[in-house]
Amino acid sequence: YINGASEEGIGRYFERYPEDRKKVFLVTKAHPARGLEPGDLTKSLTGSLERLKTSYVDLYFLHAVDNVEKKLTPEVKQWAEKAKADGKIRYFGFSTHANMPDCLEAAAKLGWIDGIMMTYNYRTMAGDQMKAAVDACAKAGIGLTAMKTQAKLPREMPSSRPESVSKERWEAAKIFVAQGKLENPSAPPNELAIKLTERFRKKGFSMEQAKLNVIWENPHIASICSAMYNMTVLTQNVAAAAGKVKLTRKDKDLLSLYAAQSAHQYCAGCTRFCQSGAEKDLPIGDVMRSLMYARDYGDRDLGKTTFRSLPSRVRRAIERTDYAKAKKRCPNGLPIGRLMREAAVELA
Repeated sequence: YINGASEEGIGRYFERYPEDRKKVFLVTKAHPARGLEPGDLTKSLTGSLERLKTSYVDLYFLHAVDNVEKKLTPEVKQWAEKAKADGKIRYFGFSTHANMPDCLEAAAKLGWIDGIMMTYNYRTMAGDQMKAAVDACAKAGIGLTAMKTQAKLPREMPSSRPESVSKERWEAAKIFVAQGKLENPSAPPNELAIKLTERFRKKGFSMEQAKLNVIWENPHIASICSAMYNMTVLTQNVAAAAGKVKLTRKDKDLLSLYAAQSAHQYCAGCTRFCQSGAEKDLPIGDVMRSLMYARDYGDRDLGKTTFRSLPSRVRRAIERTDYAKAKKRCPNGLPIGRLMREAAVELA
């Protein structure tokens, strides 16, 4: 899986239990940084098949697509069709952490994408464009997998709501209050998070399980890709998947309010805004994702690996770039300049 480590682990299993291969829907992906030419993709897939100890994968993704037109070229389509004809892959698609609604809408029009894995959670799923994009993919027969489902927040970010948060989001939250559904939306996000956690705990499930359940309620989402670092999380995910978590309308409204309150703490991956000016050559979204792995997920090694995969010239340019305009363009008002420079120090 990109770095090969998990592929090698699965390969060791298939070597020992080859009869189990037919029971597994196997997915892996190629990194576009290693090239999008047919030869590059063939080399990537061949390496994966060797590590996985199998002759085919069920679904093969192109990793981290942020622009469908630029990345999913006719040459890529031709390669995917040949790989299918050769029996090396059954389905082809891509994963995306950035500009997800745009990517989904464009993919639905192509006619040859089988599956997409995208950042999709209680924060990103609420937008009208995302809803329309998911519907379009469902109509096009594209299987959708949700990832980054927890939408965790960095502990270093402020807890109070600054004026930079979208007025539309805040007004939407206040409507819930006016309808008598919710509490005062002016309380700090961390206070509501504590109340939500306690509310769900009394019902017999966790905040994390609630976040999974709100995604599964959408019939267009075929699967969830969830990081499970220990048996406790695995057990909780199994319980959530087995239907033991039931959310009420108020539960969902409270999650929506929390998303609105804490929007200024979350990078939604809409890089078409922050990378549309002088900063267009700097992968702001990739740097933000690196910080997310290190700070929010507590996986500093993954954060550093993701950050260090950026070209050295890009990393050197981070500290000397002015991000004032990028911050103004950010819908959530993130302090982009400060975060970029902190990443350059923490993850170097």
